[in-house]
Amino acid sequence: MSPQSRVVSVVLPADTTLNSNRRADSAPYRRAPRTDAIRSAFRHAAHGMHPLTTPVHVELQLEFGRNARRDAPNWWPTAKAAIDGLVDAALITDDSDKHVTRTVFPAHTTDPALRATKTTGARVRLTITITEDH
Repeated sequence: MSPQSRVVSVVLPADTTLNSNRRADSAPYRRAPRTDAIRSAFRHAAHGMHPLTTPVHVELQLEFGRNARRDAPNWWPTAKAAIDGLVDAALITDDSDKHVTRTVFPAHTTDPALRATKTTGARVRLTITITEDH
């Protein structure tokens, strides 16, 4: 039997994401509500998806509205909250090393549709692809 995959993609308001380089994101009063919002968004997006058998590997793809110099791994706090949401939705059993054997964070891509407009702020799309390892 070939390995199965699931893809979960969510567009988040840029001001609700977490980044390792932003000092403000380390303040607990700012971090907790953002973490909860990201986790909840991914839990809802994955709700009802058929679970995968672990171990799995995970690929996290970030898309921004503008092409700028970025360091994809700095977005790990956002990705961690998103993966926790997938565990909450029972898409995977757990996100420990026993269950997630590899995590890949390729360079970001750009989608001009995510740019800020008069009615929306800037947005970030995080797409997570989870694939069984067997």
